[in-house]
Amino acid sequence: MTDVLEIHFIELPKFRKVEPDINKSIDRWLLFLDNTTEEVLEMIKKQDPAIQKAEKVLEYLSSNEEMIRLYELREKAIHDEITRMNGAREEGKKEGKLEGKLEGKLEDAQEMLKEGISIEKIAKITKLSIEELKKLLN
Repeated sequence: MTDVLEIHFIELPKFRKVEPDINKSIDRWLLFLDNTTEEVLEMIKKQDPAIQKAEKVLEYLSSNEEMIRLYELREKAIHDEITRMNGAREEGKKEGKLEGKLEGKLEDAQEMLKEGISIEKIAKITKLSIEELKKLLN
C-alpha cells in the first residue's frame, strides 16, 4: 500500500486465545470489535477517544431506523446479486452442455457423411434435421 495506510488481517478466534494488552491500540480496537464486557469497554474508551467516538457512531447507526433500513436493503441487494450470479452460472453450464452435445453430433455427422452414409440415416441417428445436415454438407 503506502506508508500512510496499514492494513491488519486479524482472526478474532486467535486473538481471543491471547491475553490482550490494553496499552496497544490494536488490542483496544479488537476488544471493542469483539463485544467485550462493559467494564473493559469503559476502560478502553477512557484510554482511546477514537473508540469512544466509534461507539457513539455505532449507537447512532443502530438506533436510526433509516440507517437500519438502508443496511437491510444493502444486505438484500448483496444476497440477490449472489443468487443472480449463481443462477447465471448454472444457466451458462446448461448452455455449454447443449452446445457441446450439438458440436459432438455435428462432428459425428461429418464423419458419417465422409463415410458415405445417407443424410436420412444420419438424421435418424444424430436426431439432427435434414436441413442442418445439408448446411453441414455445404
